[in-house]
Amino acid sequence: IIVFLNALLAALTEDSANGALDALSALSSPISTVIRDGEEQEIPSSDIVRGDIIVLTTGDVVPADARLIVATDLKVNEMLLTGESEDVNKTSKVKKKKEGQPEK
Repeated sequence: IIVFLNALLAALTEDSANGALDALSALSSPISTVIRDGEEQEIPSSDIVRGDIIVLTTGDVVPADARLIVATDLKVNEMLLTGESEDVNKTSKVKKKKEGQPEK
């Protein structure tokens, strides 16, 4: 009986661990909403290519470097990139190139 209970407990634990791995896998490959070929589509963030228009809503993670086309009251948390704890306001205005700086 003890061997049977041990085997049952091991099977349940392994199943639980597999569920946790599946959940982590889903987190590591986020889905992004883009406009591609004139249609709004949900694709894996790793499949974003130049020319896709990324659609962001509240709480979304910015999946790639991008130029803003339209932004209304957009604030971005850049703590992982810069260490800055305050959210940074973003606008769609293009900054003028300063003398001696490379083209962006």
